[in-house]
Amino acid sequence: MITPRGLYEFRHFFSRELGTEGAGSCSASAVRALIQELIEAEDPAHPLSDVDLTQRLARHGILVARRTVTKYRGQLKIPSVELRKVHY
Repeated sequence: MITPRGLYEFRHFFSRELGTEGAGSCSASAVRALIQELIEAEDPAHPLSDVDLTQRLARHGILVARRTVTKYRGQLKIPSVELRKVHY
């Protein structure tokens, strides 16, 4: 699409859909929001790893790979589990 601000691919305007356990789908932005909620609710002494986040998303019926969780966490500018851990 040509816009006054330049040329953009159509995919720029649409969020990606991810599969769920049922036959439905979930947008990537919804998954990122859920990841952020899970991290905000975590225990600072025992933060959730990307594997833990993947498992919790699966309990919500959202099937994503650990690599995808890592990518979305990076897009949200949330540090890794080692950097989020609070040492007492």
